[in-house]
Amino acid sequence: MQRQAWRVELEPASGRSDPLGEAALRSLSARGLALKGPLRSGRGFLLPASLERATVAIIATRLLADAVNESVRLIAPEETAETGAQTLIVRRMSGVSDPEAQTASRAIGLLDLPGISIDTCKVESYRCYRAEGAVDGQAFLQA
Repeated sequence: MQRQAWRVELEPASGRSDPLGEAALRSLSARGLALKGPLRSGRGFLLPASLERATVAIIATRLLADAVNESVRLIAPEETAETGAQTLIVRRMSGVSDPEAQTASRAIGLLDLPGISIDTCKVESYRCYRAEGAVDGQAFLQA
């Protein structure tokens, strides 16, 4: 994970169902890993560290997030997210196409924000899964 990038993390809003998290929890249970709490899924975007927090917030709320169904978490470069949960982040391997990020990069260029263009705002995307409660990290990765 790039520590020199803004992280925009989007999760289903509190009280909203999380079908991806529920499906992942069923899959992990079928592989022998019984979690004691819920497993929440989310999607994330890495944005350039050179952006100001206010600009990242505009991009997150106006473009990336569904304001009705998702909660937004902004994590500054070099900052560690304090969620009280263990998090598994899944990124595409280098060289693998990232169409979600490519679309976000092009759309950010259309937001008409000062100093930002399609060429200067490269984006990467990822998926994350958060498990509440104690989880054996090694067993989690093996499942």
